[in-house]
Amino acid sequence: MKFNLRLEELSLHRVFLFVVLISISACSSKDADKELAHFPIFEAIDFKAVPGEKLEYEVSAGPFDLGDISVHVSDSIHSVVNPEQKEKVIRCFKIDAKASSKSGISWISKVKHDWSSWVDTSSGRTVKMTRDVIENGYHAKQESRFLPDSQYIVQQDLHKQGEPSKIFKCRPDLMRDLINVIWQLRYSPIEENKAGDTLKYLAFFDSQWLFFNVVFSGTKEVKSKKSLKRYFVLYPIGIESKYLKGKNPVEIWIEADSKRRPFRVQVSSYFGQLAVRLKK
Repeated sequence: MKFNLRLEELSLHRVFLFVVLISISACSSKDADKELAHFPIFEAIDFKAVPGEKLEYEVSAGPFDLGDISVHVSDSIHSVVNPEQKEKVIRCFKIDAKASSKSGISWISKVKHDWSSWVDTSSGRTVKMTRDVIENGYHAKQESRFLPDSQYIVQQDLHKQGEPSKIFKCRPDLMRDLINVIWQLRYSPIEENKAGDTLKYLAFFDSQWLFFNVVFSGTKEVKSKKSLKRYFVLYPIGIESKYLKGKNPVEIWIEADSKRRPFRVQVSSYFGQLAVRLKK
């Protein structure tokens, strides 16, 4: 079994999505019980989310604007009915992530992603995830339920009418979707690690287990007219593509202050510099 994301078939219309998800190293096996049973998960002590927080990003390839990403934490806590104990509700953070390509490049590519994740405020585990995706002529709409008592994840492909739900066996402590894991990385005690340490994460996404292997490179300081900002710099390993340049072609910058906002993802490729940057 390979734990790498192979991008040998990357086409131009997927460059936008590639930049958005570049930090993922994926394993696309449905029979991963043995590996999952021993996979060491690095996680934040407590799941944190700030109600009302909104992060907006621009995606670019060199001088060209490809699109925008926004991530929004709902203003209030949501109550989700527990599907295993219907008389109970689960208090959840709701986090919405949206990505869309610029209208000016629609003749090349049209990308639109709408994801939502409901995360249990007490356990930090994902309770429910929905996604609605358009990539040119491709359309997918999904809903996944995470059932810790039964130790199953139930995925329904809503765009395939009449198709039965897919069921995946999963330990309760591994019940995290992609948005949840991004938050785990964001609030992990990165400063307690030394340069060269590897942080490992796991997310469930579209019938697959996505393995994050991220190396902490150290901190960098950037001086502006008003202040000196510090950032944690990390790079994912295990990504394979003939389109990427250099030994560690992907860099992830996270603010090293209490907000811990993901600041930038930068990719060195033969297309040029691809980047996701936090808007001011």
